[in-house]
Amino acid sequence: MRYEIAVLERIHPSGLSIINKFANLKYLLVYKRKNYLSKIRNSFGIIIKSATKIDEEFLDCAKNLKIILRAGTGLDNIDLRLLKKRG
Repeated sequence: MRYEIAVLERIHPSGLSIINKFANLKYLLVYKRKNYLSKIRNSFGIIIKSATKIDEEFLDCAKNLKIILRAGTGLDNIDLRLLKKRG
């Protein structure tokens, strides 16, 4: 089974080629937040950098989300308390 991973921000192709070996990448780079929220419902994972905010609205739309891949440093755009609460 190959999982769906949504790519929400620009990531260097060399990093994505590794992930592409075991998952189906769904590129949502050109969408604004309100548009991609409806497209991540079935995504097992997402790939983000610093622009994407992982908050309650995001998690309510990403019903199957199990993995958040954060390229870069820092976690200030991810609500860790909410993620822990939701398991």
